[in-house]
Amino acid sequence: MQYFNIERQINCFTAGVGKFFKPGRFIGLAIEDNAILAADIRRDKERLLVSRAKQFVFPEAGSFKDPEGLGKALGRFLQENRFAAKKAIIGIPAKWLMVREKVIPASTTANIAGILRIHAEREFSLNPQELAMDYAGPAATDKSNRLFLMAMLRVNLDNAILAVRWAGLDVISVTPTSAALFSQLRCRMMPESLRYLLYLRKDYAEFIAVDGEQTIDIRHIQGDLKKERGLFAAEMRRIISGYSNNSGKVGSEQLLIWDATSEPSMEDIKSLAGCLPDNMRVIEGSRRQLAEGPDLPEGGDAVRLAAPAMLARAYRNAGPLYIDFLNSRMNVRTSIIKKSQVFWVSAASFGMAILLLVIFFIWRGDKKDVSELRSKLEGMKEDISEAKDMIGKVSMAGGWYSERPMILDCLKDLTSAFPEDGGIWVTSLALTEEMAGVISGRATDEQSVIEILDQLKGNGLFSNVRMIYFQNNGRNSEEVSFSINFSYTGKE
Repeated sequence: MQYFNIERQINCFTAGVGKFFKPGRFIGLAIEDNAILAADIRRDKERLLVSRAKQFVFPEAGSFKDPEGLGKALGRFLQENRFAAKKAIIGIPAKWLMVREKVIPASTTANIAGILRIHAEREFSLNPQELAMDYAGPAATDKSNRLFLMAMLRVNLDNAILAVRWAGLDVISVTPTSAALFSQLRCRMMPESLRYLLYLRKDYAEFIAVDGEQTIDIRHIQGDLKKERGLFAAEMRRIISGYSNNSGKVGSEQLLIWDATSEPSMEDIKSLAGCLPDNMRVIEGSRRQLAEGPDLPEGGDAVRLAAPAMLARAYRNAGPLYIDFLNSRMNVRTSIIKKSQVFWVSAASFGMAILLLVIFFIWRGDKKDVSELRSKLEGMKEDISEAKDMIGKVSMAGGWYSERPMILDCLKDLTSAFPEDGGIWVTSLALTEEMAGVISGRATDEQSVIEILDQLKGNGLFSNVRMIYFQNNGRNSEEVSFSINFSYTGKE
């Protein structure tokens, strides 16, 4: 029996068509504190041209808590300033993001997404349904993956999309603003040594760190370099020290400072550079670095409004590391279907197409032709009914062929081994890729621990079960602590 992944083939075809038919005009919307930077971009062959770029300041009491009111105000602003594009790319601020590094064993894309959801639930103490997630880093199926989980509150994502839709725009992508800006600046400079970006705005800044071609951190820094130079420099030195050290030669690592404030100051930037480690070379961003990028307005706005323009370029040249909360890689679903069953799915689709044709001819045709088509349709009712039943069976059986990570079975069997009366519980679990693990916990009495040890030893799904330690918690406590080593085979 042959199998193939029909959904994967459809997704690949859709992605290819999507690249070919990507829209020729965009509006980049970079969300900031109480403002949105907007750029109207059009494509001229392979070059992106910025028609206009403006800053939309929220009206009094306006916020994303009222997406309808904010969206209508944004729509009026875009109309008054003659923004023509109808497709929007939203750039979100770093303060909305939560970033966690995760090492995931070799697995399929679908399983990697499932494992990351489990990590997200544990890391953020939130239901995964309350989060919008994507991850940075290439997902390999033949080796362990070092990935960076990016999460944001779904309510923030939904409100931002709703506001933009109320403005009359169609949202096609949602990505971090500073990550898009850095990715496009870095590809024009020195990608090997340029590791950091400091994106300066009024009253705050955003910091990006990369490792090779992989984004490893995006964070919000509250503070103004011009007003709090000493505190800001100390915070930057503390952050960078987590990624760099002074062991490298002078200039071995580079920090690009993109000053998008309205009052640039070389003195502030030089002062900040003097407080950083010796191996750190500071580069000030300028319009020259955008020579091959979108044509920006002349004057000071060229640098200040570069971020929303870069959103369109990053989307047009999206690679495997592009973060997109609207079209996230976390939403991968697989459905394996037997090749012999495709006929029935096709038959159902064909039947529905005939039904639509019948409706069309009822509207356009004469009574005689309509009568003949109705007769044919009556004869096809039984086949259509059988095809619909087959679709239901195929949909239900598709999940039987999905791959399942072994760690889930291990957690299930471990949970089943413990009683439900609450007399013994686990406080920590460590598990390697080879399914060798250690559980530590507490119990109300010694007998409960002995029973669990015997339960695991007698269970054919576990091997090498042995007690690591077993001790009382103190004179005034009847509880005992324990630690048990085991290997999970999953076979009795």
